[in-house]
Amino acid sequence: MQVSDIVSLEEDRVYHDQIPGMDKYPSSRFMVVSSNEYCTGCISESNAGSKTAEAWSAGIGYQFATDKCVDLPSWFGSFTSQVEEEKTTRL
Repeated sequence: MQVSDIVSLEEDRVYHDQIPGMDKYPSSRFMVVSSNEYCTGCISESNAGSKTAEAWSAGIGYQFATDKCVDLPSWFGSFTSQVEEEKTTRL
């Protein structure tokens, strides 16, 4: 894969501490795709940025949040702004 080696779908990222060898690799090897495909209302405009921050804190380098895996949500612009704010805060 060009972006990462280990991909977690939906809310499985909460089990990041159970991924064997996760502590042996940099965060850039891990990616999470969170949507509402299997969890109604898990990701929303109001929490997408904080979900990304949680993923970063867990050692996951990439987090993508959306309503459905095949469509960008109407709040995608807000999500990207939230992520930029989180990056600025962390630097």
